[in-house]
Amino acid sequence: MAGLDGKIAGRVSIGMVNSAAQSILPISTRRIAMTYPDIELSVCEGYSETMQEWVLAGQLDLAIVNARQRGGLPSMQPILEEEMMVAHNASTATKLPKAVSFTAVGKLELVIPSRRHGLRRIIDDAAANAGLTLSPRLEIDTLPAICDVVASTNMATILPGIALRGALEAGSIRAHRLRPALTRSIAWVNNPRRIASAAMKAAVEIISEDLRSAARAAAALARR
Repeated sequence: MAGLDGKIAGRVSIGMVNSAAQSILPISTRRIAMTYPDIELSVCEGYSETMQEWVLAGQLDLAIVNARQRGGLPSMQPILEEEMMVAHNASTATKLPKAVSFTAVGKLELVIPSRRHGLRRIIDDAAANAGLTLSPRLEIDTLPAICDVVASTNMATILPGIALRGALEAGSIRAHRLRPALTRSIAWVNNPRRIASAAMKAAVEIISEDLRSAARAAAALARR
């Protein structure tokens, strides 16, 4: 009934992959609260496949996930595609070219997410295509913790730009593109049996804008 007079209101429950949530969640939730004061927002973090199951079960209205479409899962609406990069301590003696091959990556001491994590699957698939099997020194699923380890050791990582943005801004790490380029896609999903409400669409529009902005900023920092 509130929607009949153009008012956007209602409760929206959203799941987000860690790399998205940890990069833009404070900004996006603040913008949603200020722009749409009648939206009640609930946000959680998790793994892509788990949150897609929650969407299908009705526990979440929508989810922001790493896009890997599989049968039986809700249809995905693309948000952005961004490059994943190799990052290392800014003060280390390690010298890497502007574009790093996976052969060179295989020689680095790596700290990357575990196989539970959607980003690790993207990394492993790319390594397999290059004929490599990566043996990371550390596996950590908390992305800010990975950045802290990289900034304070001689280890390197492979993460998407928005996950590296804070450390790039602080100048504690350097980032290099991969050759061939490795990208990950972010999309949002909702239950195809449920109509997306105006509140859901308004919330995901702001989140999508902020993710694209964060990705552009990270890419610009990496080019410095």
